[in-house]
Order: sequence, then C-alpha cells, then structure tokens
Amino acid sequence: MKSRRRVNSIIGHVRITSDDILMLRTLIICFVGVILSLVLVFGGTYVAWLFLVGSGPSTNKAGLERFMVVQAFVLIPAAAMIVAAFVASLVSRSYWWLGGICLLPIFVYPYVRGEARQELVLSVIYLFLATGIAFIVSRFKRAPQNG
Repeated sequence: MKSRRRVNSIIGHVRITSDDILMLRTLIICFVGVILSLVLVFGGTYVAWLFLVGSGPSTNKAGLERFMVVQAFVLIPAAAMIVAAFVASLVSRSYWWLGGICLLPIFVYPYVRGEARQELVLSVIYLFLATGIAFIVSRFKRAPQNG
C-alpha cells in the first residue's frame, strides 16, 4: 500500500505519493546531469583551447589540430563518462539509461549545424559509451535496504 500525504496547495488538496517524489527526484537529477554535461564540455573545451592554442585567435595549425584531437578523443568522452556515472549513481537502479539520455543536448548542435559524418558518428559512439558506463555503474549500486 502506497503512503499518501495530503498537501494543501493553491489549487486544493493534492495527494503526493512516494512515486511522485521519486519521479521529481529523477527529473531533478536529469536536469542537473544535462547542466553538468554542458559545463564539462564547454568548460573543458575552453581550458583545452587556452592550453593548446592560446588566449587569442590563432593561426597555429598544429595547435588547432592538437586541440581538435584532444576535444574529440579526450574531453567529450571524459565528460560523457562522468555525467553518465553521476546520473546512474543517483537515479534508481532501473533508470540507468538516463545516464545516456542526459547527454543528448550536447549532440543536438552537430545535427542542427549539419556537421561532417565523422562528428555525427563520434556523437553516436559517445552516446553508446555513456550508456554503457551508466549500465556498469548501476550494476555496482547496492539494492535499497528495506527496514
């Protein structure tokens, strides 16, 4: 039997169940995961740009190439794994797949911009990587203790 609590609100009496609280908690965790993914990717890209290319506009082609490689093969996969592990560790064990879903806003930009095939393929690989990490993290979570 579900525990129900009466809450007075502007609309009237609202019944809040434990499922409602779990759903709200999951929604907040997903929102924080999306924000975290954006901060990690854009912040990491900015820091990598400063270290590899410099602070201003650059014509250093070698620095630009290093930056693009580091961004594609280090920064974005690392951000994907961190966000997936974060979300999967906080949501319920059966919602592990939300670790990958939280990364979708990052990958909207290449699709809208009509980016090259390589970047679109890498986006799909990053999404599978994040979902796999989320699954692994969710399997190591302990089952909730009753009592």
